[in-house]
Amino acid sequence: MTYDVTITRTGGICVEADTADEAVEKVNAMSAAEIEDHAQLTGWEASDAEQLED
Repeated sequence: MTYDVTITRTGGICVEADTADEAVEKVNAMSAAEIEDHAQLTGWEASDAEQLED
């Protein structure tokens, strides 16, 4: 059987902004590479698995 497993990674990143909404927008606009370079990230964790039809 084959499963599609969702993985998540948590952590934090500091950005300069005037409001919390602006800070979130700035991070949402970053590429994955920018986040990898600047964030303090924890390890990967599996959150669920869905069986795929063969």
